[in-house]
Amino acid sequence: MRGSDFLRSLPPGGDRAAIDAREEQVVDAVRRGIALPISWVPVRTQIPGHKALVYVASDTLRFGEDGPNANPDNWDWIRIAVTPTTAQRIADQRGVLLPTDKILDLVHAQADVEKDKIEDLPG
Repeated sequence: MRGSDFLRSLPPGGDRAAIDAREEQVVDAVRRGIALPISWVPVRTQIPGHKALVYVASDTLRFGEDGPNANPDNWDWIRIAVTPTTAQRIADQRGVLLPTDKILDLVHAQADVEKDKIEDLPG
């Protein structure tokens, strides 16, 4: 399913009923395997006497299709923000843990960011 099609399939509006319906549809889509695969990357940490290797997702929850070519402008996928409760339901469904603040700090510190892409950002 293309990301634009998935986005159009979500309930419109911002009232509680629409939000609840949207969250249910996202959880169901993950259960049915519609979300794009997660790419896991290692994050290393150590303190005196202890070392750890934790694998984290390289991107957030996405729906749609990666492109058939190297030009991301031709891809049709979207990122979907969800409530904390829905994020936990999806994590439980997938058998993974949500990251802690400490893990997020480690990810940020070890992020592999291409400097030329940052310089190309507007603003």
